[in-house]
Amino acid sequence: MAFALAPDQENAYPSLITALCARDAYTRGHCDRVCALALEVGRAADLSAPSLDDLRIASQLHDVGKIGVRDTVLSKPGKLTPDEREEIKAHSVIGERIISETFLTNRDEVASIVRHHHEAFDGSGYPDGLAGADIPLSSRILSIIDAYDALTTSKRHTAWLNRTLKL
Repeated sequence: MAFALAPDQENAYPSLITALCARDAYTRGHCDRVCALALEVGRAADLSAPSLDDLRIASQLHDVGKIGVRDTVLSKPGKLTPDEREEIKAHSVIGERIISETFLTNRDEVASIVRHHHEAFDGSGYPDGLAGADIPLSSRILSIIDAYDALTTSKRHTAWLNRTLKL
C-alpha cells in the first residue's frame, strides 16, 4: 500500500533523514529496514492508514535525535560510561523536539512515537518509564523492530548476539 503525502508534507522531512544519514552510513540502511518491517507488523496489527503513515515517518526518523549526540559517543567502539549511556538515551527526547518543529501535519503523533521507542513493556525503558499499554502501540512496534534490526545487522550487536547464542 503506497501512501500519498499531502503537498505540505512532501518535502517536510527528507532533509532530516539526509542529515542523520550523513553522520553514519549504517543509519540509512537501518532506517529503511526498520521502516519496511515496522509497516509489515503495523499492517498485521490492523493499524489504520493514518497510524501506518505515522509509523512510517517515525520509523524513518526514529534516530534523528542522534544528531544531538557527540560523534565520540556515537562511534565509540568499546563500552560506554554511565554518562555516555545517558547521552545516547537522550536521543529519543531530542528526536521528539526536532520532529515537533517540523511542518508535518502529523508531527505530534510522529514525535510521540519517536519519544517512546525505547520504552520497555516492564517499565524499565526510557525516557518516561512507561509500561504495558501505556506505551503507544506504534512505539511498541518500532521498539521491537529497531532492536531486531540492530541485533541482526550491527557489528557491535551481532558480536554480542553470537557470544550469547554460544552460551
